[in-house]
Amino acid sequence: MPKQKVSLKLWIVIAILAVAAIALAVASHARQLRLAGQKPAQQQPGAAVAPAPPALEIKSITASEAGASLPANFPSESGSKVLMSSQQTDPQTQKTTVVRTTTTGKDMAAALKIYTDWLAKNGWTVTNITNMAKLKAASAEKSGAQFSVAVSYDGVSKSNIVVVTYSTPKK
Repeated sequence: MPKQKVSLKLWIVIAILAVAAIALAVASHARQLRLAGQKPAQQQPGAAVAPAPPALEIKSITASEAGASLPANFPSESGSKVLMSSQQTDPQTQKTTVVRTTTTGKDMAAALKIYTDWLAKNGWTVTNITNMAKLKAASAEKSGAQFSVAVSYDGVSKSNIVVVTYSTPKK
C-alpha cells in the first residue's frame, strides 16, 4: 500500500489536539489533588535546591504498540486510520502515557459518544465534558489511571480527528 503524504498543517493540528488532551489529563489530576486537600510542596527559604528531575522521554510508537498499551477492550472505530502514536514514561513516577491520534468517519458528537459509552460501561468516572462547536472532549479517571479524548474538525484533511490520551497509574 503506498504511503500517503500528511501535510504540515495536519501535523500541527494533531500536535495541538495532543497538547489539549494532555492538558485535560493534567487539569483532572490537579482537580484530584485539590479535592484531596493536597497542595504543592513549598520550598523553604535557604533550603537546598533539589536536583532537576530526569528528562521526560517521548517516543513514537507503532499503532499496534499503542493498542497494546491501551486497555484490552478499548474501542477502535472501523475504518479509522492511526495518524500518530506516542508513549512517554515519567522517570520519577513510572507513570506511562500513551497518545493516539486517529481519523474518524463520524461527526464529532458521535465519535465522542463511542468513548463516553465505553467509559461508562467500564466503570470510569467522567470528570469533564467539553461540548463546543469545533471541539468535543471528555476526561475520566479510574483506579489512578486517567483518560482523555478530544475530537475536532481538521480543515486541511476535511475530516474529524480523534486524540486519545491514556495514562496508567504510577507503579
